[in-house]
Amino acid sequence: MNRLTVFLIIMLSGTAHAESYLCVAEAGAAVAHGGGKPITAGLADVSDEKFVLTNESGRWLLKKLGQEDPYFDECVSSHACEYSAGYGGFFTRDTDGVFTLTAMSWSGDKKDQIVTFVEKGRCSKI
Repeated sequence: MNRLTVFLIIMLSGTAHAESYLCVAEAGAAVAHGGGKPITAGLADVSDEKFVLTNESGRWLLKKLGQEDPYFDECVSSHACEYSAGYGGFFTRDTDGVFTLTAMSWSGDKKDQIVTFVEKGRCSKI
């Protein structure tokens, strides 16, 4: 994790940041419906899910690690974010650093299934 933290600091150093957090998912689940298939649920592999919650010029954003575009761009604080385009999803972080992320996406051969994901993990200040 130390190498990752150093990499993040270097990556984020080009922009002035008041605070930044590395948020790493530890557990996840998914529920799918649509496409004429029954509603199903199961565990989700979130081992590669890492996010950076950062304050860029007074505006909080949540980005997937290594991506430039925000994952959630409407944050009311460093504790709650959603996506301004309006698709389903929300990010919250409590005072102990535990985060919950919910998001919806489309899947299936014809993109006719809606999958709702829930991830939980911890955020550490970087």
